[in-house]
Amino acid sequence: MFKINDHLEFHYLKEIKTDSKDGQPLTDYSSTSESYSGTVVEIRDIVQKPVSAETIKRGNIKGNRSRVMYTIDLDDHNIQSFYDGRMVGVAVRIEDSKPNIFERIVRTMLKVKHGK
Repeated sequence: MFKINDHLEFHYLKEIKTDSKDGQPLTDYSSTSESYSGTVVEIRDIVQKPVSAETIKRGNIKGNRSRVMYTIDLDDHNIQSFYDGRMVGVAVRIEDSKPNIFERIVRTMLKVKHGK
């Protein structure tokens, strides 16, 4: 589960395509997926805070809904919502973490190189 203000990079699985070739049922999850990145601004449990009847009537969702929906302020400043479970390959950028040993070594080397 992600938190408010987490910066995410992920692929979102949209419509799942199914086919059959030579008697083999085939499923394609990735041909309609898209890459996104942005900051979590809202986390919504759609059981406790349901989507509107108007949204459900539109019926334009290209897949299944899950219980948790994340609203993301995308890097291009558009706001969009994504269902948990359809966000895959997620990387969370951790801005305020302590530097690991490798980062500390590199920083020290750069200080020495630049005479700081």
